[in-house]
Amino acid sequence: MKHTIVAILLVTLYGCSITSHISGSYVVLNPASTTPAISPGEVTIFLQPPEHEYQVVALLNASTTVRSSIYIAEFEAELVEELRRQSASIGANGVTDVVREVMIGDKVITTHTWGGTGRARLIPTEPHEPRHIVRDRQRQSVVTSDHILIYRGKAISYQQ
Repeated sequence: MKHTIVAILLVTLYGCSITSHISGSYVVLNPASTTPAISPGEVTIFLQPPEHEYQVVALLNASTTVRSSIYIAEFEAELVEELRRQSASIGANGVTDVVREVMIGDKVITTHTWGGTGRARLIPTEPHEPRHIVRDRQRQSVVTSDHILIYRGKAISYQQ
């Protein structure tokens, strides 16, 4: 009986786990425009369009898979930090035109942008149910669809 309770508790805790892997990549647009790496703390994330001239150095991408929409907020700061790290690694001191997308399966359900040529905006793309539940009739368990959280932006260099 004790082993059964422990096994149920472990399965429950594993199912509630919110750990996820952050992956990222970038594409340098002009290799001649990169400079030595800087500290991620020196990179500014622009929430409004930059007022000064700048050069776009690279296109950035960071993403993770989240078990449920209630955990999305847990990873947003980490994804922004991944964009900051990528920008710093190529010597770019800013990130602008940030796009945040949430997907379920192959459908984009929300898109939010900031730091670009317009005001920040939320663009609902398709109506959806926040949780897609699938019953496995053989095991009588409930499985929820994963949410894919994607952040993209442009690494820029500017004079301060």
